[in-house]
This record gives sequence, structure tokens and C-alpha cells, in this order.
Amino acid sequence: MPEIRQNIATKEWVIIATERAKRPEDFTAEQRTPTHLRPPHVATCPFCPGNEAMTPPPSLVRTAADGSWQQRIVPNKFGALSPAAPAVRLEEGVARMTGGYGFHDVLIESPLHNTTTALLAPEEVAATLSALRDRARELARDERIAQIIPFKNHGESAGTSLEHPHCQMVSLPIVPSHIRQRL
Repeated sequence: MPEIRQNIATKEWVIIATERAKRPEDFTAEQRTPTHLRPPHVATCPFCPGNEAMTPPPSLVRTAADGSWQQRIVPNKFGALSPAAPAVRLEEGVARMTGGYGFHDVLIESPLHNTTTALLAPEEVAATLSALRDRARELARDERIAQIIPFKNHGESAGTSLEHPHCQMVSLPIVPSHIRQRL
């Protein structure tokens, strides 16, 4: 179960989520397939159409006129936060911590495996941003959520573990100190 701990010297909050070590990895040192050489569908990719059972049930699905999905938001199977974690803050001596309560969502940006955000049509990018906004509005109704942060890792060096185009959003029970200072 994840937890969030505060460094008493810097006041920085750090998420401890050991389950993240079990994430799948599309990238290997020997094999990096450029986007334009990838197939549009990969049978083993959990984000490709037809493989929906490989992900948790979606919290949001945007469909095309033909009924096929265009974007899906699903809980991250290896999330840094969990709605099942306690949302209780503890102070024991110099230690400050809270359970790793929150949400870690993945937005699958396209049914196509061989695209990137940069190659999506403007209306597809707008639909992705709209889906993130709608999910954030839903999560903001939870009084235990203090901060919602959408982000995009692009490529292995940025920390992405799957090739299929996706972005993520974490919903935290705390406001990170660097954001709190700006506010």
C-alpha cells in the first residue's frame, strides 16, 4: 500500500509506492522501435483496442460515431496512489506521513499504437484535454483530494514504460511544497 512521507528538513512530500516496481516495460536496450515503424495495433499492448480486459474498468470513455472508443481513462494498475489507502495523517516524533490515498489515472490518448500526441489532429488533442478536465472535475469533488496534476512522459528517458500514447494524472491528498510556496 503506498504512503506519503514528508522530509522534515525540506518539507518536501515523497510518495513511497513499491508496487510501481512491477510495471511492465516495453523498452529494452537492444530494441527501440521508432513510432513510424510500429504497427497500429499490438496484440500484447493493454492499451490497444480489443485488450480492454487487460486494464481496470474505465472511469471515462469517449467514443466515435461508430461506437469505437477514442480515449479511455483507467486506473493505473501500478499506481503511485490508491483510493483503497487510508487518508489519515500521522505525526510520530519527527516523522510526518499520510496514507497513499489518491488516484493515479492513465488516459489512453488514441486507439492507435503507432502515433504520438504530436501526430494527433488538433481536435484529438482537444478531446484528450477535455477528458482530463472532466476527470479532474470529478475527482475534485472528493474533499480528501488537495491537488490534481496531469502529466505526460514521452519516451523511455522520460519515464514512460509503455509505447502506446498515453498521459497520466495523479490526485493527491496534499499540496506539494513547491506548489504551496507559489500559492
